[in-house]
Amino acid sequence: MNKILLVEFLTEELPSKILNKISNEFSNILYKILKKNNFLEKNSFAIPYATPRRLAVSITNVCSISHDKIIRKKILPVSLALNNISKAPTVLLKKKLSNLSKIIGIKLIKLNQLEKNIEKKVEFFFYNHIIKGILLKISLQKILEEVISKLPIPIIMNYQNFNNINNTQKIFCFIRPVRKLLILHGDNIIKINLFGLNSSNKTLGHRFLSKKIIKINSAEQYSDTLNKKGKVIANFQYRKKYIRNLLLKAAGKYKILMPEILLDEVTALVEWPIIHMCRFDKSFLTIPKECLILIMQKYQKYFALKDSNNLCSKFLIVSNLETNNPYFIIKGNEQVLHSRLLDANFFYEQDKKKKLIDRVPLLKNVIYHNKLGNQFERTLRICKISIKISNLLNENSKLVERAAFLSKSDLLTSMVIEFPELQGIIGGYYAYNDGESIEIIKSIKEHYKPCFSGDTLPKNIISIILALSDKLETLVGIWGIGLKPTGDKDPFALRRCTMGILRILIEKNIPLSILELLNNTVNIFKKNIHFNNPTKELLKFIYDRLYTLLNKKKYKFNEIQAIIKKKPDIISNINDKIIAIHSFILLPESKKILSINKRIHNIFKNIDSSFLKNKKIQYELFKKTEEINLYIIIKKIEPKINILYSKGEFFKILKLLIKLYDSTNIYFEKVQIITQDILLKTNRLILIKKLYKLLNIIADLSKLIQ
Repeated sequence: MNKILLVEFLTEELPSKILNKISNEFSNILYKILKKNNFLEKNSFAIPYATPRRLAVSITNVCSISHDKIIRKKILPVSLALNNISKAPTVLLKKKLSNLSKIIGIKLIKLNQLEKNIEKKVEFFFYNHIIKGILLKISLQKILEEVISKLPIPIIMNYQNFNNINNTQKIFCFIRPVRKLLILHGDNIIKINLFGLNSSNKTLGHRFLSKKIIKINSAEQYSDTLNKKGKVIANFQYRKKYIRNLLLKAAGKYKILMPEILLDEVTALVEWPIIHMCRFDKSFLTIPKECLILIMQKYQKYFALKDSNNLCSKFLIVSNLETNNPYFIIKGNEQVLHSRLLDANFFYEQDKKKKLIDRVPLLKNVIYHNKLGNQFERTLRICKISIKISNLLNENSKLVERAAFLSKSDLLTSMVIEFPELQGIIGGYYAYNDGESIEIIKSIKEHYKPCFSGDTLPKNIISIILALSDKLETLVGIWGIGLKPTGDKDPFALRRCTMGILRILIEKNIPLSILELLNNTVNIFKKNIHFNNPTKELLKFIYDRLYTLLNKKKYKFNEIQAIIKKKPDIISNINDKIIAIHSFILLPESKKILSINKRIHNIFKNIDSSFLKNKKIQYELFKKTEEINLYIIIKKIEPKINILYSKGEFFKILKLLIKLYDSTNIYFEKVQIITQDILLKTNRLILIKKLYKLLNIIADLSKLIQ
C-alpha cells in the first residue's frame, strides 16, 4: 500500500550556515535511494523539513513492498550457444548459464527459459529474471544507513548514546548528537534502530515553548501537529518566507537590508520566529555605515534599517521566543550591540589620529608570504604594475601610483584588525580624513572589487587600474612560487582573482593585451629567487576561466569554443564577437562559408605547419585564372576587413566573407592544390592559408559545425 514516509532525526542544535544544504541533501539522497530500490511511484515527491534541532523529510506514495524488478541479461549469440548440426546447447552456453544461476541464486537455467532476439543484426539469447519486491520495513534500516553515509557533512561529531538493549554506552558519528528517531509510513511505525535509538512516532516541539512529548499520529499530519502543539514551523522554505513577510511588515516605512545569506542563517536559527524593533544610540551613526551593517548582519544576525538612503538607529531582530513582555529580549540585544559599537567607535577614532601615509613604512613588519616578502614590498610591486597599466591607457600615472602606495596601509588599522572584511573600505574613509583626492579615496575603497561572484566592479578608471594591478600581482606572484589551485583547493582565491580580471577587462571595456599584462607583471618578480615564470600555465588557466565566465551568460557551447580557440589577446570586445557569430550562423549563406572553411581545415590537417613558415605568395607562379581571381578578391577584401575589425564591426566582417564563396568554390573545382610541382603546391597552399586566416579572423569556424 502506498503511503507517505516520514523520517525525522531530532538532534542537538545544528550548524545554521549549512542547515538548508544538509536538509536538501538528506531529502534528495533518501528519495534517490528509495527510487533506485523501486519503492516510489512516478508521481512521488519529497518535502524536506529543517529546524535548528531537526532534520526530516516526507516522501509521498512510498510502497510498503517494492515493485518487482525485471533484469534482462544478454547471454550469447545463438550461433555460439547452439551446436550447428544437433542444435544442442554448447559447452560455452552451459557454462554461462551455470555461472548466471549461481549469481542470481536460482536453480540451473534451462534452454527453454531463454528468449531469442536480434540486436545489431545478430541473433542473441537473453534471459529475463524477475527480482521480487522487498518489504519497506525490512529495507529501510539499510537505506537510512546508506543515506547517513552519503550526507556531505563537513565535520563529523563523535558522541555517546545509551543503548537500552544491553545497558551500555556506544560511540556514534553524525553532524550533531541525535536524541530521538521518528519513522512513520502512513500511520504505521517502522521499527529500526539508528544512533542507538529505537524509532517511534514521538518527537519534541520548541525547546522552551513546548516541553511535552508530541505524538505524530500519521506522516501526513507531521507539519500541522508540530505547528499547533509544538510551536515549530518545520518547513525551512515556508519559515523563511514567513520571516521575510514579518520583517517587511515590522519595517513599515523603513527600507530593510535583507541579504539572502542572512535570511537563510536566521531561518536556520529559529523554530518559532518573532520580530522585535530595537534601537541604538544615534551618536554611533558617525561610524562608517559599512562597519555598522557588518556588525549587525554578520556578528549579531540583525537586520539594519534605512530611512530614505541613510542608515538609521533602528534595527530588527528575529527572536526564537514568544513572550507577552519582550522588554528583556529587546534590551538584551540592544546592550549587546551597544558594546560592539562602543568598541568599533573607539577603534575608528583612534585610527583617524594617524595618517595612512605614515602607516605605509610599517607594512615592512607585516609578512605577505615568506617567498614574496612583506606587504611593503608587495605595495611597491602594485605601484609598478599600476604605473605600467596607466601608461598603456594614457592615464595619470602619478595619481595611480599614490593610490597604489596607500592601498594596503589600512591593514595596520585597529578597524581592519578587528573587522578584516573592511579592508579597502575603511582605508577609503581614512583617506578622506587625510584630505586625499576623491579619485584616490574611491580607488582605495574599490580596489578589492569584485570580491565575489556577481559583485559590482570598480567604477572610475583609477580604481579599475588599481584593482587590475592588485589582482595581477596576486595571481602572477602566488602562481609563480608554485601555489596554483589544485582540484577544489584554492587557498589564495586565484580563480576568483582571475574572474575579477576578466570581468573588469570585458565589462569595463578595457582594451589591454592579456599577454602584455602578464609579461609586465612577471618582469617585476624576476629578481625573486623563488619565482618561476608562470605565463604559459596562466594563459591556459585564464582561457579556462574565460570559458566559465561566458558559459554563465548562457551563450552556446560551440560559439564560445569558436571564440576561445583563437585565444583572443584582447577580450574587451568578446561579447560582441559571440553575438556576431550567433547572428552569422542564422544566415543561410553561412553554411557555404563553413563548408569552404572545413575543406581548407581538412587540407591543412595533413600539412606540416613548418612547411609554409616565412614563405610568401609569388604572383608570377599563378597559372590559372581561378587562382589569380581568388588572389585579387582576397587582396581587395583584406584591408576592408582590417578596418572593420579595428572598429569592432564583427558581423559586417562575417557578411563580407560571404563574397569569397563563389571565387573560392570555383578555385577548388578548377585548381589542383596538391601537385608534384613543389613550388606550385607551396604557392597554392600559401594562398589558401591566407584565405583561411581571413575566414577565421574572429573565431575558429571549424568549431561551429556540430
